[in-house]
Amino acid sequence: MKQLTTCLGQLSNVWHFYYEFCLVLKMVCGGFGIVCLAS
Repeated sequence: MKQLTTCLGQLSNVWHFYYEFCLVLKMVCGGFGIVCLAS
């Protein structure tokens, strides 16, 4: 049972990292989009 909990913990860490990465990517892309539209 402990192994399953550890596995789920790692999975949620990976998912959280992926979510943060996507958020940063959207912000960067949004920033570039604004710069492109403004210029």
